[in-house]
Amino acid sequence: MDGLWIYLMLVLAVVVIPSAVIAVGMWSGLSDRPEKGCVVLPVSGHVEDIELRVRAAVFHRRRTGTEIYIADFGADAETAEIAHRLCLELDAVEWMTAAELFVKLNEMASRNS
Repeated sequence: MDGLWIYLMLVLAVVVIPSAVIAVGMWSGLSDRPEKGCVVLPVSGHVEDIELRVRAAVFHRRRTGTEIYIADFGADAETAEIAHRLCLELDAVEWMTAAELFVKLNEMASRNS
């Protein structure tokens, strides 16, 4: 029973709460901004639920059109391998180093200023 409780709380934290925040943002007109934005999933060390996190972000992307970046801040080999596989499988996801992420974010900021 404890495992089910933990699973339900994880789904609530990863899927339900972000969905509500996105819905409120879209309702309030924040989605009218010229740059659709991005979701950054920073990874370092071993990330046990990397696939769940990425797939949740892709699910939200269907409604928001945001870009999804997995940023490598020192991920271990297993996490990096799973992330690379997901990037190949899912068109909306891009793997990049921390330095590449900072360049990408600066480009986005300069387009919006």
